[in-house]
Amino acid sequence: MHTLGRAYQRESSYLESVKWLKACWELYEYLDLIEEMTVCEGDLALAHLAEGLYHDFKPSVRCIETKNPRLITLATALGTFAKDSTACSKLGTVIKRAKALDRTAVPVSPLLEALIETAHMLRIWLCDYSRALNLYEQALALAPDRLSTYLFLGVTQRALGNAAEGVKCYKRALALDPEYAEAWVNLGNIYFEDEKDLPHAEKCYAQALKSLEKGYQSLVSPGTVYHLLAEVFSKQGFVYNALETCMKGIGVDSMCAENFSAAEEYAEKLGQLQLSAFLREICEVLAGKTALEVTATEEIEGRHKSILLGALGELVQVCHRALSNYHFAPMEADLLRKHFRSVTSDHLRCLQLLYDTIGA
Repeated sequence: MHTLGRAYQRESSYLESVKWLKACWELYEYLDLIEEMTVCEGDLALAHLAEGLYHDFKPSVRCIETKNPRLITLATALGTFAKDSTACSKLGTVIKRAKALDRTAVPVSPLLEALIETAHMLRIWLCDYSRALNLYEQALALAPDRLSTYLFLGVTQRALGNAAEGVKCYKRALALDPEYAEAWVNLGNIYFEDEKDLPHAEKCYAQALKSLEKGYQSLVSPGTVYHLLAEVFSKQGFVYNALETCMKGIGVDSMCAENFSAAEEYAEKLGQLQLSAFLREICEVLAGKTALEVTATEEIEGRHKSILLGALGELVQVCHRALSNYHFAPMEADLLRKHFRSVTSDHLRCLQLLYDTIGA
């Protein structure tokens, strides 16, 4: 909020600046962050000055006591202008001096980034979707070709119950970039979960996988998309296709535990009980339990054995790295925390046992 207020000042939108800086100042006061509160109050005073709101600003005693030269200069100027309107001719000089005195460490963010960041905060942390939508729309007006803004708009519209508007947002993004995997996935989610349109959902997830297979850099993992596509097949009654899709997901992305558990369910429905039991043991290890016995694997299809051997080998290597304090990439670290809350030698031992069994 603070960076957004400053960004509006750089755009000379002082009324918007006042609105956001006031909210930020109240938050700083509530959290008893005096230093940040002082900086914010200086910015707020500057915005009031520039907009001519001389009577609306009353500096807090605590901030005045800090003897911050920027705030004192601005507070004094506000008091002067409130009493004598002829002093307004000096306004430009005061604002220039206040800016020159500003040596604070609050990060400088362009208006576009500040709008996006504040909208994220409102949407994710406060669930204030209406205000977030307004900020995303302002950001889109500043940069109509920025793909991610359409994605955020679509997510927000869906959260507000406007699935049809969400579809429009994703389609506008895909018109700009037909390879945009995140937009395909989110569009598929609306078709699958909201519209119950399984053929369109299948098409969207398949398109997302094509983009990822071409090397499209995305925040959504291939394993997740395979899992979603398998769910569509299952809902259509194509359980065999669902199992095969999950197994592909396991082969491509061994860290996506959802594919192991879904494949277990589909294998059981198809009567592939050895495969189902083996997958169940893997799920138990991923959930932090200890595998007490290993299921015989003679009846598991050779192709499935090969996939599981590769996936388990990767998971064993992940545990080795985790136990050696290896520095994972952020996305890998998130997956590790999700599926192995605390990696121990027991995880490694159990996975190694399963790996040895499937490879025997």
